[in-house]
Formats: sequence, C-alpha cells, structure tokens
Amino acid sequence: EAQVVRDDNNSSGAVIFIFYVIGALLFSILIVLSLLSRNAAVNYRRINQKTSKRILIFTILSFISFSVLSYHMLFFLLVSFFTYSSSFSSLTQIWSWLTSSTLFLTFAQTLCFPSTHYFWTCLSLCFTFAVNFFLATTGKRRSIPQLYLYFCLDQILPVSFTLNLFFLSLLLFDNNTNKPKTYNNNKNNNSSPLSHQIVTMS
Repeated sequence: EAQVVRDDNNSSGAVIFIFYVIGALLFSILIVLSLLSRNAAVNYRRINQKTSKRILIFTILSFISFSVLSYHMLFFLLVSFFTYSSSFSSLTQIWSWLTSSTLFLTFAQTLCFPSTHYFWTCLSLCFTFAVNFFLATTGKRRSIPQLYLYFCLDQILPVSFTLNLFFLSLLLFDNNTNKPKTYNNNKNNNSSPLSHQIVTMS
C-alpha cells in the first residue's frame, strides 16, 4: 500500500494542479470571449433557421458539458479536502492539503485501477488524439482564429467540452453565416454611387 507523504515533497504536484485549474479557466474564457465577439457581429436575419438552431444547440451543449464537468471536479476535490480536514480555517490549510494529502494518488488510482478504468483511460487518450487531428485539419481549412486555444483546452479538460465549442466556432466563423447580401451587378451598372450605397446599406 502506498504511504502518504506528510511533508512538502508534493509541492511540485500542488503547483502543477494550481496551474492546471488556472489554465483550464483561462483557455475556456478566451475561447468564449472570442465566440461572444463573433456572435455579436452575426446578423441572424441573414442566416437560415437551421444554422441558427445549430448555434443554439451547441451553445446549450457547451454549457451542459462545462456544468457537469465542474460538478464532478468540485465534488471530487471537496470529498478529498473534507476527508483530509473536517473544516476550513485558512488558505494555508488548502496548501497543506494539496501538498500532503492523497489527492493525486487517488486520482491516478481512479484512472488506472481496476483494469476496466485503465482501458477507458487509454481509449480516451486515443480519442483525444483523433480529436486533435480533426481540430488541426478542419480548423486550418476553415481558418478558425486562435486555433491553438482549442488544442490547449482539450489537453486539460475532457474533449466533449472542447468539441462543442469548436463546432460552435465552425458555425459562427463560417463565411456564409454573416455573408452580406449580394446584388446583381448588371442591374446596378447604371446606378449612381449614392444609390448603390443606399441599396447596399438596406
């Protein structure tokens, strides 16, 4: 049975975990801000109803995925913390928990034991590799901005959340989503520049 180390030998693991949480929040926020900025520029009167419904569906799926992920992660952390300490008194207590509890050992054991968990973990890693290939090829072909953020996020959080955000970006950054109305040039050849601008603005 593994022994619990009750000193600061696990401080490096605690630092990595803190940066893990910061990175997950940072990449998620940057992607969401990019999508919100694009969404504000989309004229929904110019896109078809099917595309509009898809945008709504992937928005809801992204929210559900993030909510479920946050719930399970917080539940795991709270159980670990209150197993280590019956009450919260100070921030130093959190650091002591991170550096001397069995948090990381328990997490690793959950992923690898029993053998069925190990199988699903390996399968998940293979799926993540396939998702990365999909993100690279599709994102480059569709000229998705800040594509690296999606790669970073799916290395930290489950790919289901990243995929929902990526599909949402494919819809919002589609060239046809906010494509201006086109007019027959032959009909406007004899029009004055001012009348052409009026037609375009309408």
